[in-house]
Amino acid sequence: MTDTTLSPSLPRVSLGLSDIAILRHDVRGLEGRREPFRLADERLSGRLGATEHELRRKEAGSAGLAARVLESVFTVETSAGLGAGFAGWVADGTLHVVTAAHVVSELGERVTLERDNGSWGAEVIGRDARRDLAVLRVSGLPVGAAVGARRGGIASAVIGTRQIRWR
Repeated sequence: MTDTTLSPSLPRVSLGLSDIAILRHDVRGLEGRREPFRLADERLSGRLGATEHELRRKEAGSAGLAARVLESVFTVETSAGLGAGFAGWVADGTLHVVTAAHVVSELGERVTLERDNGSWGAEVIGRDARRDLAVLRVSGLPVGAAVGARRGGIASAVIGTRQIRWR
């Protein structure tokens, strides 16, 4: 019989060789059962991390997108009523706003653009009733107006497409 100490804090136990062999077999069996749990833990940790990342991305994306869009939105006030307009581009230091043609009545019409931080005068310089689009030239440059493109920049119209003419 072999005397084996399992731990200094535990009482001494006398085990025979067959007892030790049985214990080693049991330990190997338990170690084999541990691997599927480790793999499942890895998979769950990965899924949890991916879900947390996706939630952070969605939260940041929605709030950021809403803030950027709101920077470009104006209320268009005409003699006939109200409509909406969106900052389109800056050309020669002047903001151009795109709105629906049914919001404004004719070229040269004077309208007022409003937003939380002020109001600005604008003139209708382009109108296409068939496509229901109009372009307004703003007097002054509203602070913080987010624009989609610069005239002649990346968002320019494709050659050969019909466009609204402005003066």
